[in-house]
This record gives sequence, C-alpha cells and structure tokens, in this order.
Amino acid sequence: KRKVKAYVRVIGPYYETSNDKPAEEKDDLKPRGVRGVWWHEGLRMLAGIPDLNLVIVRTATTYGPYNLSGIVTPRITLGRVYKYLNEEMKYLWSGDIRMHTVHLDDVSGAMWAVAQWMEPLGRAKANEIAGETLRFHAPEKKDLLKDLEGHLPKDKDPVAPLFNVIDDSDSTQGSMGQAVADLFGINFGFHGFIVNTKVKVDFDNMVEEINVKHVEAWTEICLKSDPKIINPTVQAYIDGHLLAKYSICYNGGKIKKIVGYQLKRPKLDVAGLKEIIESFRVDGFWPNYQDTV
Repeated sequence: KRKVKAYVRVIGPYYETSNDKPAEEKDDLKPRGVRGVWWHEGLRMLAGIPDLNLVIVRTATTYGPYNLSGIVTPRITLGRVYKYLNEEMKYLWSGDIRMHTVHLDDVSGAMWAVAQWMEPLGRAKANEIAGETLRFHAPEKKDLLKDLEGHLPKDKDPVAPLFNVIDDSDSTQGSMGQAVADLFGINFGFHGFIVNTKVKVDFDNMVEEINVKHVEAWTEICLKSDPKIINPTVQAYIDGHLLAKYSICYNGGKIKKIVGYQLKRPKLDVAGLKEIIESFRVDGFWPNYQDTV
C-alpha cells in the first residue's frame, strides 16, 4: 500500500542442507522443523504480494557483539565453563560438520546493499535478475496453516529475489570449537562412538544431563564474579536443537556477483570472539571471576 522502494526480510539458516555441497538460492530446500516451516511460509506469503519490492536475505548462523542467538555465543560460554572446570571441551558428532557463519556487520551491510540494489529496479525486474521460486513445504499430514489468514495455497509458487549471506570461513564444528579453545587456552575434542550413540538413543535425557553440568558451573562462575551476576543474561543452557546433528552449509557467491557486495568481516577468528565477550563485559553481563580473556 505504501509503495516502499525496498522491503528486506531476513531469515536465518532454518533449512536442511547437505554437508557436502553448499546450498545455492535456486535449490529447493526443505525447512528444518516447525520453526523453519513457519519462517518459510511467512516468506511465501510476502512473496505472494505482487507489488511489494521484496528482497530476502538468508543468513548463516550469526555472531557479533551483543548477539545471544545462533550457535557461536553459546559455544563461547561453554568454553568459559570448561576453562573453569579445567576439563577438555568436547562436542558431539564430528569436526567436519559445516556450521557456516556470518558477522552481524555483514548481515546489516547486506541488507542495505540489497535495498539499494532493489530501489531502481522494482520487483518485476529484480525477479528477472535474482528471483527464486518458493515452493510449499508444510507437512501434508499436519494442517499447520489452516487458521493462518492470508497464507498461499500449496499449489502457488511465488517468486522473489533471494540472496544467501555467509562469510568466507567455511566454518565447521572443528574450526569453531578450536577458535573457542584457543580463546580460553583449553583442550578441545569430540565425544566418541559410545556417547554419540547414547545421545541418538535418548536425546532429550542426554541433553538435560549435559545442561545440568554446564548450568551449575556457569552459575558458580557468575556468583563468584565481583559484583555477583544473579540473573545472567548470557546463559549456559543450550536448547536441544543446537545440539542436534545437522549442517549449515550455503553458497554465498550470488550476492557478490549480482549486487557486488563485499564482506566486511570475511573470517571468523579469535579476535571476533573476544569482541563478543567485550560487548557483554561492558554491560556487566560477563563474569570477571578468574577472567583471562
């Protein structure tokens, strides 16, 4: 109605991707979980508005100052926990699982870049250049959308410009974990066959067991801080979906080629992790007990 020059919608990495081949925008990816279905259907609804100058930015897992979501910040917190416990930090599964990342500076930078790209083109021309088909993917046996006003029928395939935004790190569980280990000066490795099998068989109970250990240690660290942190904003509790076995693997070449976007923070490194801790420290969210970072 307002004839906006550009409407940019950001979506996180809520799709199932192959660990072997980075997903391109043209690939018909299946949303991961109920949250992924809702996000995807929200995009389809927006894409179904013909005169809306919509551009979709799909990110890898995000990191940066003050960022509490995603995979990176929780793993930094766990690094601090294992430093306190004086134990080796071990991850589930394996080191080669891709966990592609992107700094918040590049999320915001990409959003501005695609908005400027869209403004002189308009939706129809933008679709010709960078449009991708958004197909229906809600579970057939669960009518999740029956009460959702304005949702598109499953036989409608709207088209909208879509760009992946990731950095050049090609981050994996192994590289991310090693960066956290280097930050805190701790040993890092992976659980073996027995633990991974137990997790597969009894996932919920194992996740709860893991969280009890982490949360108890983090609470001790926060209470030993000066001043004490009674209700920590930064948490050591990790939701089960962050511990599940899946990859985040995207190809970020399209936005560079079509929009000409250049990454501001091309690599995930120890300095970037320190920056996150410092942002929390400034606001008193990061414990200073035996702080060595």
